[in-house]
Amino acid sequence: MVDEIKKIGSVKDVKNIFIQLFPIFFRRKDFLGVLSLCAYRIEEDYQKKEFEKYVKLNDDYFEAKFLLKRGLKVLNFRGYSYFINIYRGKIDMKRLVNYNPQNLYTIVFKDNEVELQFPVIYNLLYYTKNLGINAKVQHINGHDLVCYFRQANMNSVSVVVRKPNVTDAASKQRLIFWAKFLSLFLPSSNKVLLYEKESKKYEESAAYLFEQLIDRGYKDCSFVLSRNSLQADLVKSEYQSNIIWAHTFKHYLNYFRCKNFMGTESLPHIVELRTANGYVARKFLSKKYRFVFLQHGVMYMVSLDSEGRSFFIKGVQMPIDAKIVVSSQVEANHFIDYAGFSQDDLYITGLPFYDRTIKRPGADKITIMLTWRPWEYSTLAADYEDTGYYRIIRNIVSSVPAELQDKVCLLPHPLVADKLKATNLKGLIPDNLTYDQVLEDTALLVTDYSSIAYSAFYRGSNVIFCFQELDVCMEHYGGHLMLNEHNIFGDISYEYRDLEALIKKNYLKPQSDIYLSRYREIVEFHDGKNAERLIERLEEDGFVAKN
Repeated sequence: MVDEIKKIGSVKDVKNIFIQLFPIFFRRKDFLGVLSLCAYRIEEDYQKKEFEKYVKLNDDYFEAKFLLKRGLKVLNFRGYSYFINIYRGKIDMKRLVNYNPQNLYTIVFKDNEVELQFPVIYNLLYYTKNLGINAKVQHINGHDLVCYFRQANMNSVSVVVRKPNVTDAASKQRLIFWAKFLSLFLPSSNKVLLYEKESKKYEESAAYLFEQLIDRGYKDCSFVLSRNSLQADLVKSEYQSNIIWAHTFKHYLNYFRCKNFMGTESLPHIVELRTANGYVARKFLSKKYRFVFLQHGVMYMVSLDSEGRSFFIKGVQMPIDAKIVVSSQVEANHFIDYAGFSQDDLYITGLPFYDRTIKRPGADKITIMLTWRPWEYSTLAADYEDTGYYRIIRNIVSSVPAELQDKVCLLPHPLVADKLKATNLKGLIPDNLTYDQVLEDTALLVTDYSSIAYSAFYRGSNVIFCFQELDVCMEHYGGHLMLNEHNIFGDISYEYRDLEALIKKNYLKPQSDIYLSRYREIVEFHDGKNAERLIERLEEDGFVAKN
């Protein structure tokens, strides 16, 4: 495993490697640590330099101590010297409070001329693939946060910092163990498990498809949902016998036995994101299951070859034979051209959820909904007002004409919702309403590049796209926007000073013919039969069958 050097001055690139051999992870008071026999290589030109050694997370340096100052040299080969040593890395947990959820762990040798960054291999025994190994979860004193070492992609090491998970509890760990153990003696199940975001939602295509399957006589399917979900009350009585409540023994056992999953999010959402349980992780990392990705919204937006869209590349995280539900050949081509899928991998049926979307007579809300910016996560924790996300929302709200201010409704991303509810924007955020319920009363949506634009326009609402910071966002994504001036289905705001006039132009006005024409190139179906078409394809491919 090879990575790069950070250049300082005229020093040339150096390729390094650092392997942990049988690491021991530990905690001492407020410190997270690792003690390990290690092997590393360094270019011969640098082996005699007096380096200081550190653990590096993001741009922060932490203590690293090596038993042997220069290490035990075991080999010179092709310009590199190879060493064995024992080291201890020590991370101050209090400094992790404002970190991102996942942070790459590296070893650094540095002096005043050069900094050599060594990517760290989690454990030599698991060199070739990610097996989802995690060290023990540790609580950060004084904060509602936990942290732990995690084996990441290509056997690298990351430090996870997140809110506590349900599955962190010892009682849930025991349930998972026994469910996994029992599953070894039971046959695999052909039952279909459906789910939505974090198994807490019941409002999108998975929920609607689940109900349609039950109604049409496909009884061997269940929906995973948390009892604590605010949307649990949306489940009608005739479907409740097919609900599997999340984090029960039944849930875990069905997860391990199941061969067929259908969801609007990646498979980890069916149990818990960033779970520290290796049994759960190895199930979805094995890809030994069938998966239908229902999408939570039309994905013809940020290009699928973007660095932040790696989940959607064929065979990367989803099984190689995964199926994707799309809304047109245009959207299908997006998956074919940018994510490596074939025509046979795509169900061009339309999203089931759209079958029941409506806009109420008299809808008059101006709804603001922006895409979250994951690169601002740590800034959000430290100072939410310093994020571009907050800044653009504030500017949009202030651009709404005074006479329409009482019509404004703000739908913030869940990560930032609590922060915004502590500001003067609190009164704009609806309590306990689903996105669908808000869109039913929306006359005009103001967004940046959120897929919610497709759902709003489908209902008959106008859309304004705010592109004031688009270039910055696409640079972070490492890709580009599929929508442009020639195919976009709403007016574009490039300057905040133009936004007020655009809002007046679009509020309570009919959709333009040109925008309707463009939209229907991307979202082809408007007959209310998306679920029917999808179920036909699922039956043809053996995902579902009537008892």
